[in-house]
Amino acid sequence: VLMERTSFFQENLTKLLIEGKQVRYVEMPKEESEIQILNVDEEKEQTNDAKVPINDEEEESGPSIQTAPLDDGVKDLNKITVSPIENDQLITTLIKDGRTCIREYRYVEAIELFTEVLDINPGLSQGYNFRGIARRKIGEIDLAIEDYNMALHLNENYVEALNNRGVALDKKGDHDLAISDFTQAIDIDSNNAHTYNNRATAYSNKGEYNLTLEDCTRAIQVDNKMADAYVNRGFAKVLLGLNDDAEADFESASNLGFDRNIIDSKVADLKNKNA
Repeated sequence: VLMERTSFFQENLTKLLIEGKQVRYVEMPKEESEIQILNVDEEKEQTNDAKVPINDEEEESGPSIQTAPLDDGVKDLNKITVSPIENDQLITTLIKDGRTCIREYRYVEAIELFTEVLDINPGLSQGYNFRGIARRKIGEIDLAIEDYNMALHLNENYVEALNNRGVALDKKGDHDLAISDFTQAIDIDSNNAHTYNNRATAYSNKGEYNLTLEDCTRAIQVDNKMADAYVNRGFAKVLLGLNDDAEADFESASNLGFDRNIIDSKVADLKNKNA
């Protein structure tokens, strides 16, 4: 197909990718002297998908919840499949700027930047994951889930996308689906403390506090400096009436830098709830 890169073109290319098609097209050059080819091979993208992580923390009104932290830095960007007419540095810059916008709470701008990334490379699963993070931050939960779905369609073993979709589903009240995502993420990577902590939060939101205790303990076994896991386990113990045991967890969290005033305020709320 010979055409300019328009929204119509982009929508149809994305549709083909979603349907699992392999796409080969010729893009209309800016000058007629040269025509260049872009191959979009979904299978290759899944195996060579670049990791472009970013720390993503979430504050909740209920027990502490944190999405999967993604390592800082850009890894293997040379493996991203992009059009030969695009500059690899442009992808790098857009992703870096988008991550910065998320950290600085400029979520709308981040959405625009990651949309631009996907305009260049609609087969980049990280682009959908990061845009989903920004969309979830501004309350666009359903759109965020759509982005995570697309990221997982392109890479079904994308642990960070599974974690983030689980968080979005849990916020939406779909706790069982969230737990399913976290469990799948654990099956892929059993050494991610944040996955256990996320699933613990989903169990807590379901009222299954014994399972919350189990997952928080697993999180702490993987990372004994994870303050959120101590806080969540302490909250679960309070809800189970184990107040003395909970105090030890809160002390550990406080020693790791968690604000004790926040803990005490939440504990008072939980005790009122139990009463």
